[in-house]
Amino acid sequence: MVFSSKSKKKLDLTNFFIAVIILGISARLISLFLVPESAYADSLFHLTLIKQSVETGFISTPDILTVPLYYSLNTALSIFSNSLLEIQLLKLIPFILIILQLGFVYLISKILFKENILLPLALTAISGWLIRYGSVNNIDAFASVIVLFAFYALLKLKQETSISNLVLALLLIPCLAYAKANTALLVPFFLIALFFIAFKKFKLQILIPSFIASILLSIYWFLISNANVISTQTLTKVNSSIFTILNPYNLFLSFLSYFDFPPLSAFKSISLLEKIPWLPSAIIFFIIVIPILICTLHGIFLAVKSKKVEWLLLTISFIALIAFTLKNAVEGLAYIRYAIPVLAFSGFFIALSFNKLKSNFQKIILISIALLAIYSLLMTSVSAYYYAQVEQKNQAIYLELSSLPENAKIASINKERQINFYSTAKVGQPKFSDEFNSNLVYSDLREQGFTHIAVLCYKDAWSTSVLADLVFSNKIKKVFEKECTSLYEIN
Repeated sequence: MVFSSKSKKKLDLTNFFIAVIILGISARLISLFLVPESAYADSLFHLTLIKQSVETGFISTPDILTVPLYYSLNTALSIFSNSLLEIQLLKLIPFILIILQLGFVYLISKILFKENILLPLALTAISGWLIRYGSVNNIDAFASVIVLFAFYALLKLKQETSISNLVLALLLIPCLAYAKANTALLVPFFLIALFFIAFKKFKLQILIPSFIASILLSIYWFLISNANVISTQTLTKVNSSIFTILNPYNLFLSFLSYFDFPPLSAFKSISLLEKIPWLPSAIIFFIIVIPILICTLHGIFLAVKSKKVEWLLLTISFIALIAFTLKNAVEGLAYIRYAIPVLAFSGFFIALSFNKLKSNFQKIILISIALLAIYSLLMTSVSAYYYAQVEQKNQAIYLELSSLPENAKIASINKERQINFYSTAKVGQPKFSDEFNSNLVYSDLREQGFTHIAVLCYKDAWSTSVLADLVFSNKIKKVFEKECTSLYEIN
C-alpha cells in the first residue's frame, strides 16, 4: 500500500511543505472571514433550505437530486445549538469542514506514503476551488469531506480487520449517495473496492447481508423521495458537442479552470485585475502549472500500474467526476465545480509521482507548487476583497427587500436565491416572450403577477435599456436606489 522512492539522495522538504501549507491556510482564512455568504447564490440556497427545515421541523428539498444529508446534519445542529444560523456563527461549519478536509488528507497520506507525507496536504491547502467553496456554507466542501472520510475508512479496514471498521465503511458509502448528487456516482466504485478489501477478511454470512443493507441505504432516498426530478436541461447546463469540448482553445480554458484561473470576464469586472492583460497572464499561468498536470497524469499511470485496490479506487473516482465535468460542459468548457469532491485526490497522485521522480524533476515540481501557492494567496485575497465590496453594496437593498410585504412578488432574472434568502416576499424568475421588448416584458410581468423588480450589483441580467424604457413610459417606478442596486414597483 505504501510507496517510497528508491533514490538514495533525498531532499528534506518538510519545511517547504509546511511553508506552502501556511500559505494555503492563510488563503483559506482570508477567504473565510472576508467572503460573505451572499457572494455565492448556492450558499444562500443551502442556508434557506436549512432555515426552512429548522422552522418547519421537516427536511424538504426542491428536487430528487438535491440530496438531504447536508441539510439534515445542519438542521439538527441548528436545532441543537439554537443559534447556528445566527449571522455571527455562519462561518462555523465552513471552518469545521476546512479542518476535517485537511485532517483526512493528512491521515490518508500517512497510510499511503512513507515520505513527503505533507505534499498532498500542501496541494489541498492551496487548491483554488477548495479554498473558494470552502469559505462559505457550500455542499461541495461537505461532499469533499465525506468522500475523503469514506476513502479513509476503506484504508483503515484494509489496515485493521475489525467489525467496527467494516460497519463504518458500510455506513459511509451510503453517505456518498446523500452528500451530493455527483458523489452518488462513486457509490458502485466504493462498494466494489470494499468487497475486494473485505471478502478475504470476513465470512460471507456477514458480508452479504451487510452489503445488501448498504446498497438499500444508498438508493433509499431515490426510491421514496417525493421531490421533483430535476430537468435534463438543468443537469446538462448547456449542451456541448464532443468537438466543441475538444477544441484546443476550449481545452486550454478548461485546463485553466481546473486550476481556478479567472476567466476573461473576471479580469474585466474586478477592478484590481482590469489593467492586467488576460491572455499573457493565462499563458504564464499555464506554463507554471503544466508540470503539476504532467505529474498528476504520471501519478494516475502509476496508480493504475500498481493494481492496488485503493489506488484503482482513487483513479476511477477521480476520472469519473472529471468526465462528469465534461459531460456537463458549459459552452464547451468543463464544469470543474462538479469535480470538487475529488480534487483532493490529485494531491495523492502528484505525491505518488513525485516520490518516483529524480531530484531535478522534483525541483521543477516544487517551483511550480511554490508559484501556485503564492498565486493562490494573492488571487484569493483579491477575489475575497472584491466579493466583500460587492456584497457590501448589496446590503442596503437586502434590507429594503426584507421590508416588503409577504404578498409582494419580486421579479429577478438571475439573483433569485440571494433575494429569497433576505425577503419573505415571493421571488420568481419571469419568463419573457421577448426580453428586449419593453412592452412585452411589462405585459409578461403583469400577467405573471409580479409587483416588484430587484436589481443587484454584479452580473445582474436585467437589461438597463428595457428598465429605462419602462420607467420613461411610467409602467414601473423606481422606489429605491443605492450604489449599483435598485428596486422598482410595477404599476
